[in-house]
Amino acid sequence: MDAAGWYLLYDEYGTMHVQWIHQFILLERDFLFLPIALKEILMKQCKEIMTKNPVCCLPNASVAQAAKLMQSGNIGSIPVVDNEQTQKLVGIVTDRDLALKIIAEGRDAASTKVEAVMTHKVVTCHADDDLQKALDAMAEHQLRRIPVVDNDNRIVGIIAQADVATRAGQPEKTAEVVTEISQVSEKQKSVHH
Repeated sequence: MDAAGWYLLYDEYGTMHVQWIHQFILLERDFLFLPIALKEILMKQCKEIMTKNPVCCLPNASVAQAAKLMQSGNIGSIPVVDNEQTQKLVGIVTDRDLALKIIAEGRDAASTKVEAVMTHKVVTCHADDDLQKALDAMAEHQLRRIPVVDNDNRIVGIIAQADVATRAGQPEKTAEVVTEISQVSEKQKSVHH
């Protein structure tokens, strides 16, 4: 196959990777290679793709309050800020944190504070960064979401994989890619089990 270009690569865990492929020599069975016209997408800045002013919570909020925010906003993560005025990012709490650190451990969501379960060292990007930089960081750290901060580490937005897909300006192609990913993901699960 001689098709140089940008490709979205999805590994067996569904993690998205963006890479320039010069030519295919061997396709690993654990990767899905999807050609997509990404050049103009990757040249965008994070501020063009991010969700602005994301829902945030404070470290002393209860995990139950954070879960209610996730439920009402239909979101999977919440940036944690030091206070409502400065909005400086101090952590992030995800639905996975709640599942593994609260439910699986049998802890009380009403009395456990967010700071006890949040990730303290947060991988971030800046609003003026190229989207490629954010995607590279997401791939390197296996993240589905990345907070966007200003130079004072104040939260200004968040980018989720879904934001890249829906705001890239190619909804038809995005729908096609998501369908292909879902089908291949199911096939891969059956191969590995």
